[in-house]
Amino acid sequence: MNMEGSMDKMDLNEYYDALEDMFGSKGWKFLTEDWTESVKELDSVVGCTTIEQLHERRGRLDVLQSLISLPESIGAIREMNEGDDDDTF
Repeated sequence: MNMEGSMDKMDLNEYYDALEDMFGSKGWKFLTEDWTESVKELDSVVGCTTIEQLHERRGRLDVLQSLISLPESIGAIREMNEGDDDDTF
């Protein structure tokens, strides 16, 4: 996710700051707790009787895990983009 193409540096910092505020909120904590419980419930092939159900379950797990790890992903992207700025002088 490279946001620099569509945002200037100031807008990009505001974007990252807003995401970090959201990740620190009580609501985000509740969501990630719910998603983590859902992962635990879905992380089994028990109950999958067709290959379609297995693929659907895998897709749901992928999405949930992506959401749960979003703060770390955004943090890494922000550091990478800030590192790119340091290389320009």
